[in-house]
Amino acid sequence: MDYIELQVQLQPCAEATRDLLITELGGHSYDAFTETDAGFNAYIPSLHYDERTLRVVFYQFREQAEITYRTEFIPDRNWNALWESGFEPVVVAQRCTIRAPFHKGLPKTDYEILIEPNGAFGTGHHHTTHLMVEALLEAPVKQAQVLDIGCGTGVLAILAAKLGAKKFVDAIDTDVWAKNSTLNNARRNRVAQKIRVMLGDAAFIQREKYHLIFANINRNVLLDDMNAYAMGLKPHGQLFVSGFYDADADLITAEAAACGLNELDRHSRQSWTLLAFGKKPQSESLCGSII
Repeated sequence: MDYIELQVQLQPCAEATRDLLITELGGHSYDAFTETDAGFNAYIPSLHYDERTLRVVFYQFREQAEITYRTEFIPDRNWNALWESGFEPVVVAQRCTIRAPFHKGLPKTDYEILIEPNGAFGTGHHHTTHLMVEALLEAPVKQAQVLDIGCGTGVLAILAAKLGAKKFVDAIDTDVWAKNSTLNNARRNRVAQKIRVMLGDAAFIQREKYHLIFANINRNVLLDDMNAYAMGLKPHGQLFVSGFYDADADLITAEAAACGLNELDRHSRQSWTLLAFGKKPQSESLCGSII
């Protein structure tokens, strides 16, 4: 797959501004980032690159920093070899190991997930993924109907299947690469027959279908789709959301409350937050209807 490397310079280069920009670009198909002294580099499949969208995003941050950038085309290469050279296994709560097939001799944990993406990036090892895996390990998954929306490499859907979720665990993503990666990783973990992978967004969510919904996306998508999540929960169902910074947690909670959800719990890891919500029995949403 061909990629575009976006090289961004910020003046001043404040960490908070850089992090917010990275989060925003993450919602526009940029799927990997590296920090630099002057800003950061972002990577996007060349087919998804849109100059107009980029300019709109940068315009929103015009008061925080002077932003300059350049792009470089990166032709298809052996991304997996590059990924393998820097990918380390992750152990969550001493119960779940996320590793690649080439990692050997690791201590045994209750659950093991093999991840090997077919594209450039997508190890599933972000702080928010760690938070979501911790939450999933503690959730009442056995025989529950589970949705992983924004599934990426399929880590959460695969773990839900291994934890005994009801067939089928639904996994949804808007990116074709993510859909294919989840399918391949589900086969690699021998749970393909338990997971249904779909290409799309929250419009796929059916009313009162799920006991548990996990949405690890970004702030703007979560706010836009909160009512769809709320309507998709069964009575007393639970929603877990992450993909945003601590500073945005109250905004997310307010939107969830307007959609008939009560905050049950929150956790942070390196300034990233996970929020857990429960559905209010027979509550009516104030957010409008699902499109």
